Amino acid sequence: MKFLLQRRGDVGASASPYRVVEQDRGEIAWVNRFLDMQRVRGLNEFSLRYYGHLLLHFIRWWAKQPGVDVMRLDAHAFTESTLIEYVRAQREELPKLSPETINSRSAMFSVV
Repeated sequence: MKFLLQRRGDVGASASPYRVVEQDRGEIAWVNRFLDMQRVRGLNEFSLRYYGHLLLHFIRWWAKQPGVDVMRLDAHAFTESTLIEYVRAQREELPKLSPETINSRSAMFSVV
């Protein structure tokens, strides 16, 4: 699976122009609904792009976890342990990430 953040110009004014997609399967609806909600809330394009990149990083990691289908959000599959494992995986990345980067990525899920 190859996940991308695309900028699209053919979406309505209330939709985020930034869309998280899987190359062969299309848009990841639950992620893009969140980005659309942020657009309606009035976030600027820079912020939408930033959120899109944060979510893209998580999606790429989560897709590698056993039994997870990132194309649909299953509330039972996303637990507190998911977040802990995500933080743990980031701490293992090379080159080492700053605590600020890890916190920014992880804090996103208090919003989602």
